[in-house]
Amino acid sequence: MLHYLDKIRFSYNESQQLNRLNQHYPKSLLPRLEDQIQSLKRGMVNVGMSNKVAQIFKKLGPILLLTSLCWLPVGCFVPDDLETIAAESTIYPPPPPAPGVSLSKTTASVSETLTTDSFTIKMDSEPESNVVINLSDDDTGEATISASTLTFTSSNWSAAQTVTITGVDDDFADGSQTVLITIYVDNSSDATYAALDNQTVTVTNTDAGESLGFTITETNSSTSVTESGGTDNLSIVLTSEPLANVVLSIASTDTGEVTISPSSLTFTASDWSTPQEVTITAAEDNIIDGVRWSGVMVSVSSSVDASYAALGSQSITATINDSRTGRQQDSRISAGLKYYIAVDNTTGTVYAWGDDTCGGDNYGKCDTNLQNSAAVTVGSGPIYPRISDTTPENTTHLGDNSTSTPIAMPSVVPTSPFQVQSKRNTNCVMNSTRDNVTCWGRINYDNGYGTMNSSSIWNLLHSAGAFYDLVIHREGGCALNADRTVSCWGYGQYGAYGDGTLGYTAGLKTPSITNVVDLAAGQDHLCTVVDNGTAWCWGRDQQDQLGDNAANSNNRSSLPVAVVGGISNFIQIEAYSQTTCALTDNGTIWCWGANTNRQLGDGTTTDRDYPVQVQNITDALDVYVGDGTACAAVNKRLDLKCWGNYYLGDDSSTASSTPVTVTETNGWGSTYTFDDVAIGQASVCAYNLVNNQVFCWGANAEGQLGLGNVLTPYRTMQNTGSPF
Repeated sequence: MLHYLDKIRFSYNESQQLNRLNQHYPKSLLPRLEDQIQSLKRGMVNVGMSNKVAQIFKKLGPILLLTSLCWLPVGCFVPDDLETIAAESTIYPPPPPAPGVSLSKTTASVSETLTTDSFTIKMDSEPESNVVINLSDDDTGEATISASTLTFTSSNWSAAQTVTITGVDDDFADGSQTVLITIYVDNSSDATYAALDNQTVTVTNTDAGESLGFTITETNSSTSVTESGGTDNLSIVLTSEPLANVVLSIASTDTGEVTISPSSLTFTASDWSTPQEVTITAAEDNIIDGVRWSGVMVSVSSSVDASYAALGSQSITATINDSRTGRQQDSRISAGLKYYIAVDNTTGTVYAWGDDTCGGDNYGKCDTNLQNSAAVTVGSGPIYPRISDTTPENTTHLGDNSTSTPIAMPSVVPTSPFQVQSKRNTNCVMNSTRDNVTCWGRINYDNGYGTMNSSSIWNLLHSAGAFYDLVIHREGGCALNADRTVSCWGYGQYGAYGDGTLGYTAGLKTPSITNVVDLAAGQDHLCTVVDNGTAWCWGRDQQDQLGDNAANSNNRSSLPVAVVGGISNFIQIEAYSQTTCALTDNGTIWCWGANTNRQLGDGTTTDRDYPVQVQNITDALDVYVGDGTACAAVNKRLDLKCWGNYYLGDDSSTASSTPVTVTETNGWGSTYTFDDVAIGQASVCAYNLVNNQVFCWGANAEGQLGLGNVLTPYRTMQNTGSPF
């Protein structure tokens, strides 16, 4: 009972103390004790510190404290028969406190920015001998603790001791990690404490924000190389320490344009933060193809570090500058009047679709016999594209019947076709070694110009070296030689030879111009760009297509004349009918000549005998001129803009004297590069380099689109084996 009185505050925890009373005192006393409790609660006699109370304290010793009977704020009270109860009671001393170790917390948080957290350890009772507490950390790479042992003695057992946890920055991009700290009593300690169970504190270490990946750094924030061995470098480094070696592979998406060395890099835990270099070298493709782009792909090729192995690829774009200027030479597609010819450089197959008649008598008569190929060597006799037959036949410039589906051409073309050219009803294909040109299509009577070859197919074999370019006009054609001179053949009644003569003479002719970097042919005129960036033209000039701002005698010039305007940075030139356009090295386009169909792009319909700038284009990479329409590849060949006569691909059939953007179609796919464009009569076809597809739009009266009339690009119908 006295033990009970020592602990009780009647007003707060009566039931708790009765429970303790049941545990420590004889049951025979309990009813009387409960009565005394009720008496105290009903009201008691304040006896102060009487002798009676003092005697009770003396008898019971330290078990009964002076304050044990205080019921604040009333005062101190003693039950009437407390002395009797005490005399009859057996005094039981309180049990000693149980041994134990108390932790202030069981969870903690730190971060790799070296932040800290802490917890305390305290003994629950005085030990009989020293108690040693051990602490272990299951991942010191994530967190450390300030002490591995703590010692408690009989003199300091009641004082809490502090353990500090510090986060560790491990350089891994591993997110938040969990560390377990185990607290256990050493076996050499007080036996009652050594038997205690282990306890733990769970620590969360928040990552410092390292990013998992790799970084590609370009020289001067870009990568640019020039053909004939130009180089540039990339620097590659991991962004966080790997758990195992990481091997990166580096590859070019167009090995014909750039090569990569080395093709792989290995990063380890010891050198992951040291950048490694990759060299990009431009290949010489011997093609005038202007500015090109190639992707450089970097990807994880192998790693047992699962996080790195799962990383996606990264890429940069390398700009490849041509070592020469001029038009792209690997022409994939070309347009006749109402048909298209395309070459598949991979399979060596030439395809055609559209109108396969040669037109009315005013366009000449055609021959069906496409298998009689007559080779003509340079200098051995007359070479011209219009070849008469004694018996005119109604047949084809496609080499097959009229079709709206791409068909393979007969075996009249070179076995390795490289460049295709069509103009109205005549077609020519250059072989991959560029020393042979095969032509077929439109033929005419000799018209008094001499004896004609009787074959509708003829070969121009160049024994003096490779051709560099090929163009066709109404009366013949010209080829750009590797030495930058020009060779022409056919008729010269409008001065198309460019050597000062008119009429017809057999064999190849050499215009009086050198250092040519690009060559173009209209209906009856030809133009060139030379190595100083100026443009020169010759031939017919009835609609100012020579651009010399002069009244030429009989509207023609049999010698090259300089295009006026003082422009000296032309790099490419194109022509069709009586219109000429040239591209500069800063992405602007300048046109002159006929403008009836708004094809000059200057916002008017006025013919010009001097260059005028096409509006709203400053980033062109190629210009294409056709029958009343012109187009340009812009935005790194990702977009096309067209202007001129109807069907411009902008979802309308409205003509425009300024460029409009061709509407993107879902069929183009997620990646595409417009590498070539051919413009026919009221229709256009564009070649997508990425997936070797051809998209067309415009009028389809003759099946030249491979589908119905459309106002926006539509992929042509596909045949087995066709590149389309």
